[in-house]
Amino acid sequence: MMDARFANRTNCGRRGGMNRSSSRQHHKRRTRSSGARRGPQWFALQGHAAFVAFVVLCIFIMLLGGASRYDVQTLPWLRTGCILVLAVAVWKLPPGNLRAVRWPLLLVLALALVMVVQVIPLPPALWESLPHRDIIVEIQEAARMPEVWRPITFSPARTLNSLASLSVPLAVLAMLAWLTREERRNALWVFVAMGAFSAVLGLLQLVLPGSDNLYFYDITNAGDAVGVFANRNHNAVFLALCLLAVLWRERTDRERMGPSLRIWAWAAAGLLLVGILVNPSRAGLLILALVILITVASRLLFRDPASGHPDKAAGRFPVVRKVAGTLVPLICVVLLVALLFGQGRVAAFSRLIAQDPLGEQRAQYLPIFLQMADAFKIWGAGFGAFQEVFRLFEPVELLGPRYLNNAHNDWLQVVIEGGLPALLVVLGGIVLLARRALSLLDRSDQNANAKRETALALLLVGLIAVASLFDYPLRTPIFMALLVYCLVQALRPPNDSGGYRLRKGDQVLGHRDARVRNTGKGL
Repeated sequence: MMDARFANRTNCGRRGGMNRSSSRQHHKRRTRSSGARRGPQWFALQGHAAFVAFVVLCIFIMLLGGASRYDVQTLPWLRTGCILVLAVAVWKLPPGNLRAVRWPLLLVLALALVMVVQVIPLPPALWESLPHRDIIVEIQEAARMPEVWRPITFSPARTLNSLASLSVPLAVLAMLAWLTREERRNALWVFVAMGAFSAVLGLLQLVLPGSDNLYFYDITNAGDAVGVFANRNHNAVFLALCLLAVLWRERTDRERMGPSLRIWAWAAAGLLLVGILVNPSRAGLLILALVILITVASRLLFRDPASGHPDKAAGRFPVVRKVAGTLVPLICVVLLVALLFGQGRVAAFSRLIAQDPLGEQRAQYLPIFLQMADAFKIWGAGFGAFQEVFRLFEPVELLGPRYLNNAHNDWLQVVIEGGLPALLVVLGGIVLLARRALSLLDRSDQNANAKRETALALLLVGLIAVASLFDYPLRTPIFMALLVYCLVQALRPPNDSGGYRLRKGDQVLGHRDARVRNTGKGL
């Protein structure tokens, strides 16, 4: 019996040993297979790291990308950083993530292709057939210079500089492709924070003695509240756009934000409003007026998203309460502005009634700009070459100490510099946005939150388009970043989930656990 018990115990021990050994071997195999799957992803941006990287990129752009001139010393650092971010982000980017940013990406790449074509050298006979090359041919013949191949652009260096500037929106698009849909939605608050910082910096530039060191750029509107920008108009327009974002989100996210976050939102709105009013910018004041009209119209025409029924939050007299709730704060702001204006403290209104010789001179230039657009409507004069080309058309009677480096009308300047190819790219973007705007009228789609997000993005793009009628905000990297973000939000696929795409059979356990399958295996 002892032998039998010993034999049974030995067999059990062997079986247990075999089970433990096989378990260890199975664990090693699972570890190796899991490591093989997760190994290439250790460097990937996972969880909230992608959103943090996006925030860092936006701060980088804010500090270095507030100017539109080609010779700003911060641009090489900014573009080098954006190229590195673009390379790293694309290196590990899952192909499926590009679906969320495909249309804005195609528009930017199409614009880059136009610039590449403009710097390709052409045979002398073909180049001389282009408009307004005759004066260069005459100089070449008078100097007895040999015929050489030349590109379409009048300034290859400036066009290459414009091509390099697209590294900023491409880097932003690459980072947005990494974000989940909710993170992309929250990314708007990053731009609002940038606007609040610019407003605070602008106030400090006005009130602090010896504030010259607070201006980021040498060529700037010294003495004005330019914030992180070099141009007061760009700062005022950016603050107005951020103000619309805050007012819109405060209403649509009322339940989600809570009382404390709503207080912060209203504080940011007040700060942005003050930053606009102390800035002597007609453009900012115009966009502010449009923001107020949009806010009032949205509150009067659309029901409160925090309530399931339009009359639930409004009580017995919904229309009266909506009108009062919208107009009373507006009247208070108007009275405050009138009081400050009476004391000469609102720079925006003070400049509104002041004479603007430069503005009158720009009006005189408009027929010349139209003539330039007609001359270069086919192939363009080259992106960035406006300043050189304008000298061919500038009349003698308008010569003076001031010079124009831009047309102060980006719609015309795109035609002058890019011609028909660039115009087709712009029209393609307009068609995409118009189709998305019409889709908002489809009542069969019950996703009201997605519609409100799309509407906000479309409104922001529309306000940027209005500002581009009398200025050139999109020549600054900050506005490039904001525009591509708005395009992503406006043109995103309806069923886009963002971030990591789960395969069939996967179970979403939360934001950080979205990559864990219901089988217990890693993706």
